[in-house]
This record gives sequence, C-alpha cells and structure tokens, in this order.
Amino acid sequence: MITSRLKEITSEELDRKIKDLLSSSKEEKIEKILPATVLTPAQPVDFSSFLSFSPSSQLSLSDLLQHHGKDFIRFAYRAILNREPDPDGLNFYLSKLKSGAYTKTDIICALRFSKEGRKHKIKIKGLFPRCVYSFLKKISFLGYIIRIVKNFFTLSKIETRLNVLENSFYPDFLSLNHTVHNIQHILHTLEKDFLSLNHTVHNIQHKLHPLEKDFLSLNHTVHNIQQEVCSLRSELQKKRIPQVFVETPFYPQSQDFSFYTAFQKAFRGEKDVIKERLRIYLDYIPQASSYPVLELGAGRGEFLELLKEHSIPCIGVDVNEDFVNFLKSKGFQIFKEDAITFLKNTSQTFRAITAFHLVEHLPYKNVPEFIKLCYEHLEEGGVLIVEMPNPWFIYAFATFYIDPTHIKPIPPETIGFYFHRAGFKNIKFLYLQPYLSSIPQNLSEKVFYQDFAVIGEKHVSISP
Repeated sequence: MITSRLKEITSEELDRKIKDLLSSSKEEKIEKILPATVLTPAQPVDFSSFLSFSPSSQLSLSDLLQHHGKDFIRFAYRAILNREPDPDGLNFYLSKLKSGAYTKTDIICALRFSKEGRKHKIKIKGLFPRCVYSFLKKISFLGYIIRIVKNFFTLSKIETRLNVLENSFYPDFLSLNHTVHNIQHILHTLEKDFLSLNHTVHNIQHKLHPLEKDFLSLNHTVHNIQQEVCSLRSELQKKRIPQVFVETPFYPQSQDFSFYTAFQKAFRGEKDVIKERLRIYLDYIPQASSYPVLELGAGRGEFLELLKEHSIPCIGVDVNEDFVNFLKSKGFQIFKEDAITFLKNTSQTFRAITAFHLVEHLPYKNVPEFIKLCYEHLEEGGVLIVEMPNPWFIYAFATFYIDPTHIKPIPPETIGFYFHRAGFKNIKFLYLQPYLSSIPQNLSEKVFYQDFAVIGEKHVSISP
C-alpha cells in the first residue's frame, strides 16, 4: 500500500524500484535492496577484489545486484568478463538501465552468455532461472503472459517491499525536506546580505566618483608643480647665486627736513602714487552729511587733497611739524597733536575718521582705546577707516621694522575684533596692493596683498 507520503517520488523512480525488486531472486533479502534506496552519498566501489577471479570462480547473483547504475555495470564487467567496460558498452547498458528497457538481471545474463562471457565460464549462483525468465519474457505473446502471471504472484511481495521502502525513505525524506528548507532560508538571508552589500558597494562607488575627480585634479596640479620645479631647477643651474651680492641704496636729498619727514620721503613712496592708492576710500565716505572728515596722521596730505577736490570738508591731525606747516601753507585746517590726545580733547563730531598707517605707530595697549574714541566722535552712520601693513604677506611683515617708529604688526582679524567691541557694525576687510598679477590656485588670497584696511560703520539708532 502506497501512502501519500511517497508522493514526492517520481513515477520513473518508482518504476525503476519495482523492476529492481522483480529482478531479485527469492533468496535475496529485502535488506540488500534498502541500501540502494537510502538517501546517502554513494560510496566508491572497490573493484580490486575481482582482478584475481579465475574461470572457476563462483559468485552469488545478490553480490552483483546490490550495486546500481554505473557502479553496477563496472562491477558486472569486472566480475564476469574480468575487465573494465569499454565506453560504448558502458554507455549502451547504462542507457538501457536508465530507460527501464533492461533490468540488472538482463544485463548480467547478456554479459554471462556473450561470446566473451562464455569463455570465462564464471559461475553465478541463481543466475540460470533468471536468464530463462529473461529469455522467455522477450518472446512476444508468451513473454506477455509470463509477465502477467509473474506480476500476479509477486504483487503481494512487491507491496510489502514498497511499504518497507516507504518506511525507510520517509524519515530521510523529512530530514532532507528540513535540510532543503534550512538551505532556502540561508540562501534568502544570503540574498538579502548580498543586496545590502551591493547597495553599500554602489554607495562607495558613488562617493569614490567625486574623489576620483579630485584625485585627477590633484594629480594634474602635482604634475604642474613638478614641471615648475624642474623649470626652477633649470633656471638655478643657469644662474648660480654669487658668493657676494652687492646692492647700492638710493636715498633722495632731504637735509632740510626733520628725520621722519626725510624717512617718509625715502620709503613711503611718491606722493602722486599714494594719492591714487587712497582714491578707493572716497566710495566709503558718507555724502549726505554736514560734518567734516577727520584724517588722523595726515602726513603729506594726499587724502586731504582728494577730499578737497571732491568738496568734502576735512580736518587733519599730525605730530610732525614739517607736515603740519606744509599742509597749513596749502590752506588745510590742520592740528599738531597726537591722535588720542586730540580725540580726548575735541568735542566735534565727524562723518568719517581715517587713519592710514597710523595704528602701527601706537602702543599696542592704546589701540582698543583709540578705536573706541573714534567711535564716540562719529555721527550715526559714520565710518572709521584704518589702513595698515598686512602681516599675512611675508614681504610686508619682513619690511615692517624698516620704519623704526613702527611698534608692532597687528593682523586684520584683531583690528576687526576691536571694531566689534567698540560697537561698529557692517565691518569689512579690504586687502590692497597685490604683490602678484595673478594669485596661484589653492592659496589664500590675503597672503599676497601688502596692505589691509578695516572699515566699520557706527550703528544707527531707530527712533520709536
């Protein structure tokens, strides 16, 4: 009786099992058949024992029938013909066995009673009746009747054996089914992990793409630098630095002036050049105001002249007597006094206060006070403009102490912080007098300017 638990066995497999059972002898035990049906890995067959068979050797049919498939055919050849099967014979019998055209008993009979088999005269116990049956069943009508009678009388035995097979197979089937389920679960987990890993790889590739562009750009920059280095090395090889470098300085005639007047004439630069540089600050002077502009440290009066040319009232302050007398002779309102003292003593209000290259002459501790005093004397909306040497520029920093009256270089960030503490709004940094015509890439622009300016605006209060 075949239950539904064997429904997973295919019809071809069931047919093959039935034919195998029918071909077994009466002496064959059912246990001889079960090992071929248990779902365990096939073990390799050792054929070495058949190398010593002689013509008088005797085998039991059950010795041959316990093997299956290709192992059975090889076993039969070694046992009956005392050799390995030739490829054609192996393929022929294997195909007949798989298709169900031949049983294993049919193959044993064919090999034993072949011309080559008869020469070896191998005795196989229980074979003769099987061969007679095999021969008779091939006769058209008679074989059909014999198979019917045989099947009728062996049906009960077949049913018993199938039940044995069912009970033997089912535990292994359950175990295999459980194993398959576990494998499917593992594969599902691996698939999810693979998709996650694939997504991660995609994200990494997406992030690497801009990095690859940056790397190519950096590689191009490095290549350009290498070319420049090679060019500089070539130039250095062409022009060797001499052991002694001689330079002859030039100082303009200034015996009639005081020390600082002569120093300014030698190092400040031509008056017309300085005047043109200061023209940029006119755009930051408030126009709609009745208050004058105060220039602290007026010097030679370059900015005062610009203000006068634009009809902007202005007052100058300087401690140098030569400069004061010169500016008075030009008709400017000028006071000989230091900047902080003037701011402390005056009660005037100004639309703008300028200090060009003055703060670096003040004691460092007085700078915050100076900026606060400027804030107090500005009208609402008035501006303070402070210009100084730029310490970010290495050349300006190196030449800072050429002027012996310079006290200490101050970065623009520090001056800007003093502006903020004093109350100024809308603070701006201007970098002036570029040393190069073009700025190299990937470098801060402010390191190539000789001067900087900080501009701040006094807060305008809103009336309620």
